[in-house]
Amino acid sequence: MDTHFQQDWALSCPSCLISAQMEREYVEMALLHYQSALTASKRASDYLIHERGLSASIISEFNVGFCDRSFGRLLPEGESIEGAMARGALQRQGIIKPNGREALRGCITFPVRGPDGQLIDVYGRKIAKYQRRGSAHRMTLFKERCSFFNAQVLNSETKIVLVSSPLEALSLIQLGVTNTVGLLGLNTLSEMMLTQLAKSMVHQVTVIFAAHAAGQRYSNLVCKQLTELGIAAQSYFPEANGDINNMLTTSSAIRELVSHAVKAKSV
Repeated sequence: MDTHFQQDWALSCPSCLISAQMEREYVEMALLHYQSALTASKRASDYLIHERGLSASIISEFNVGFCDRSFGRLLPEGESIEGAMARGALQRQGIIKPNGREALRGCITFPVRGPDGQLIDVYGRKIAKYQRRGSAHRMTLFKERCSFFNAQVLNSETKIVLVSSPLEALSLIQLGVTNTVGLLGLNTLSEMMLTQLAKSMVHQVTVIFAAHAAGQRYSNLVCKQLTELGIAAQSYFPEANGDINNMLTTSSAIRELVSHAVKAKSV
């Protein structure tokens, strides 16, 4: 998570130093565990495959996981040097809270990497139908938005499709629209991300957000921001009040959506 490293070496406990590279390795270790936890969890697997229509291959390709709150139990005791190093690194990177709990517990996890492949953030989406009042249904480790989901395509594509979440991005990628990138939720396109687009090869963006009022308003704003950067932008909306993933699992209208997205890629 390069943007969050303040220096190459960070103090993790009074008796030892831990490098930025080692901090990355601890986070990658957590994400690998989340992938294994997803495979082992029938509830989480059913949610993605049966409720959300994603294939096992696309889940594996993008390293999607599930935080079942078991990772912390695998770490060395906090009183040991090794435990202090690991927990300090994971806490600085947002995986573990100061109280020792995992920040993304109960969430499907989507690693968010920059165009260079370096881990930037992790997007979490809770799968429980009923949430505690005031708790977030979708979350990220960091408030600062630094990159898109599937940002690697910015290195090679001149035309992209922009959707509002990693889940929607995977829905289109699975159907062959591989030039799809995702925001980390509606209203999350930051100045840093706009700069990333401006420096990329992209010169045309098709924005596909949900057709409800908030989605339409934000789509108009995003298109305006992109046009100001000199990037051609157009909006397309799924059927009334639906999002892309809902269409994937419930509607034949996804064919029209995919046809439009593919045309945007090839024009």
